[in-house]
Amino acid sequence: MGTDENTDESPPESEQPSPENRWQLGKNRMEVTSGLVEPEPPKVEEEPEEIPDRGWKRAVYDLRGELVWGEWPALPEVLEKVAPVMNVLHTAGERALLKLEDGREYIVYGWPDLRRPNSRAVAIRDGQPLGEIVALHRYPVMTGVSVSGRGGMLLPRTYDVETACKQVTGRSPDFVDGYLFAAQGDSVWFERDGAVFKWDGRKETNDGSPKQVLASLLLHWSNR
Repeated sequence: MGTDENTDESPPESEQPSPENRWQLGKNRMEVTSGLVEPEPPKVEEEPEEIPDRGWKRAVYDLRGELVWGEWPALPEVLEKVAPVMNVLHTAGERALLKLEDGREYIVYGWPDLRRPNSRAVAIRDGQPLGEIVALHRYPVMTGVSVSGRGGMLLPRTYDVETACKQVTGRSPDFVDGYLFAAQGDSVWFERDGAVFKWDGRKETNDGSPKQVLASLLLHWSNR
């Protein structure tokens, strides 16, 4: 009888990446951690599907979040009173609860759904003054509306506006004052004297009241 061949082979290791906090501020990919909740050490877990390098599914994975279907938290009351915001949210194809390891819960809206890696997904949670709104599909580039305090995904409203403008666009306005309102890959919005101003690295424009700008940004992010 011949010698048995060694058939005790170890199973292949998972090719999925380990979750990590990869939020970046602006298209220059300058990493920002100030004001963010530091993640716990990564837990390597096998996933049933391939994890994309960017987008909303990668955001959920890196945040070690869980989507729960069929339930979701209540919207911030202040948003329910803004008709243009509700009009946008009502066009979403799906919504679900996003639960993070630290106990935070978000309601996630998806266009056209929350199934495809290239869907647009916006996470919303209560926060001051208008609620935290995060465009997860833009991950890892920080995109969304900031809130007060350090418990949000993005930079807090108290983050230095001049620094944010320089990090996102490469330069800041001649005069900077107020609170950080929102940011995306190529622009920063800041609130001053009841109005929200946009800075794109070239010029400063008054985009309107906080609720007007929030509705406009939500419509923009749900479409792109």
